[in-house]
Amino acid sequence: MQLFGHAGPQRHATVAIIKNGDVVAEYNKLETIWENNSLDFIWEIAQIGRKHKTLVLSFCSEARSLIDRNMLLFSFKGGHSNRLVSIALKIKAMLGMGFKILTFEPKYIVTMDQFALPFLYLIARLTRSALIPFSVREDDLERTWFICLVRSRFITKILVCSKYLKTELIKHGVSKDKIAVVYPKYPNEFFTIREIYDYDATKYEYRLIFVGRLVRLKGIYELLEAMRVLIYEKKRSDIGLLYVGSGPEEAFLKNKAKEYKLDHNVLFVGYKDVLSVYSYLIKSDVLVLPHYTEGIGRVHLEGILSEIPMIITETGGFTDFVEHNKTCIFIRPKNVRDIVDAILRLYDSPNLRQSIRDNLVELKRIIREQQSVFYQVLMQYMNDQPNPGNQEENK
Repeated sequence: MQLFGHAGPQRHATVAIIKNGDVVAEYNKLETIWENNSLDFIWEIAQIGRKHKTLVLSFCSEARSLIDRNMLLFSFKGGHSNRLVSIALKIKAMLGMGFKILTFEPKYIVTMDQFALPFLYLIARLTRSALIPFSVREDDLERTWFICLVRSRFITKILVCSKYLKTELIKHGVSKDKIAVVYPKYPNEFFTIREIYDYDATKYEYRLIFVGRLVRLKGIYELLEAMRVLIYEKKRSDIGLLYVGSGPEEAFLKNKAKEYKLDHNVLFVGYKDVLSVYSYLIKSDVLVLPHYTEGIGRVHLEGILSEIPMIITETGGFTDFVEHNKTCIFIRPKNVRDIVDAILRLYDSPNLRQSIRDNLVELKRIIREQQSVFYQVLMQYMNDQPNPGNQEENK
């Protein structure tokens, strides 16, 4: 492993993958986490790199680069607290990514950042690469430009994370033959119970948990407001809420909890890696995820696999799996009253909580049978379409 200096004599890459996050730091962590880490996307990318020269490009807070055998990793600075500066950095980062793609001329370009899709579409046309959008979200379907691009004959494969999104894309005129559904694969290591030292679940009679990035779109403020109502209006002081996660709204959310005088009932433990999440979930009674919109959230799946009753918004691809009153309780987005009512309903009905848990045991078995791995789906497509540029010319 060495710092990347120049492309060297073998410039051509087989695949380029665009994502968010510091890919260099993520890749370095692979040496310290378990071998079959199919939950970390960088692990899947590294599996592709075992057989193919792989160019990985990402947006993050610091520009970094690294080369390790077939893996070529570049992180471009693409974020800033000032919105205008952030936009300028994002444009500069995309131009840098475009230069790398033009330099290494990959046959396939996979993007997890759909806002970069129009730019990558132009780059893919120049390099005659197959462009593959991955991790499409429900709100992407509301963008006319996105629908126009994915319907194009030059995009021959789309990877989504639910049957619901596949159905919606088909309704928008996208050929069903180019849509593949990929569910995250959870290895047995996920279910290992680990010691946690920053949370005493015995302090509360009824334990709620939120897991995820602390941003407004996750419904974090509605959940906090619901806790204020439960503690001070409904007089349910034995309820505790644990926020597991970090994000740009973390400091403001903590200040809001103090303002509401919820210090005793609301706790924050920050970001936890996926190895630890299961241990927090099984110490909780209910998982509350009041997201505004979602494709198929990984935390939703982790709730099922942990057999914990969930209160979730009826949005996106997760409706593929769950059923109201049977395996979860549905609420409306941005609705504090719905959150309060759902929490109290489960609080007052231990039999309903147990019934949901019992149903989740069978759902867990079904989901584990359906799990697939992104890198295997992509490599199968690469085997089926070895020369995408040549095929494109024959259409």
